[in-house]
Amino acid sequence: MTNNLDSTSSANNADPNTNASAKSYQLVAQSAALALQDATDNLRNTNTVGIAAIGMGLANYLTNGNEEALQSVAGQVKAINAEAVNNFNSIGTKASEMLQNYSTKG
Repeated sequence: MTNNLDSTSSANNADPNTNASAKSYQLVAQSAALALQDATDNLRNTNTVGIAAIGMGLANYLTNGNEEALQSVAGQVKAINAEAVNNFNSIGTKASEMLQNYSTKG
C-alpha cells in the first residue's frame, strides 16, 4: 500500500522552496475565500434582518397608520444594507489585491 506522500515524493523533493511557496499561496487564497464567504453571509443576513424590520414597520403602519415610522425603518434598512454592500465590496477588493500582490519569495 502506497500513500500519497510516497507516490509524490520525487516531485516534492524536486524543489522544496517551490512546493512551500505554492502551499503558502494556497493557504492565503483559502483564507481570502473564507473571508469573502463570511462577507457574503453577512450581506445575506443583513438583508434578511432588513426585510423582517420592514415587515414589522409595515405591520405597524397597517395597524396604527404610522407612515413616518415605516419610512424611518425603511430608510434605516436601506442605509444598513448599503453599508453591508460596501463591506462586501471592500473585502472582495482587499482579498483580490492581497492575492495579486502575494509574494512567495522569502
